[in-house]
Amino acid sequence: MIDHEFPVGRRNCDARVIVPTAIAFAIWIAITGCGEHPRESAKPESSSAKVPSRTMLHAEPVSVQSDTGHVTAAASLPPQPMLNDQPIVATVTLSIQRGYHIYAQVDSDGPFTSLSIRGAASVQGVRALPTILPAPHAIADGHPIFRDTVEVSVPLEVLPDFQGRFVLSTKVTYQACNDLACFPEETLVVDLPVLITPNPPHSKGDSL
Repeated sequence: MIDHEFPVGRRNCDARVIVPTAIAFAIWIAITGCGEHPRESAKPESSSAKVPSRTMLHAEPVSVQSDTGHVTAAASLPPQPMLNDQPIVATVTLSIQRGYHIYAQVDSDGPFTSLSIRGAASVQGVRALPTILPAPHAIADGHPIFRDTVEVSVPLEVLPDFQGRFVLSTKVTYQACNDLACFPEETLVVDLPVLITPNPPHSKGDSL
């Protein structure tokens, strides 16, 4: 009888095994499993992406300038799809007159007033979350200051079932100074109308 070598794959298939031909070969296949096609592991099913259920619209950005003209505050909220578990974010932009600055965070018992930006919604279904000021631009008289332009995010928490109109009212308090003097504390209030509709909107003619 003639003996033949058969390679053994996968299950120690790198070894060389000498077995009789014919019947022995069939037994060898059954025992070792060599020659079988590898089974592909089942791929995990990818979770479906979240689909926004509402769309937020609003009018053009609203801006207010101080009586002195040193600071202009503008509020904007770009149209965006809404997911129930994610806040929407408005932006308040302060434009500071050239040659002036406003103070970032300073001691409350000091002679200067820190920049403060607080949002409030006109309905119970929307809540303005605390704002976080960006890093200051420079240091003046040992205190952090902002110059030129400052952008501050105002996050809004919206209840999952809320739809309709509301006004985001943002109060901006600051003190403007130049190299010679500081002016009294000022407060600007910027009111931004917002509309939240089902997705897609019931009517293309919805407007503020």
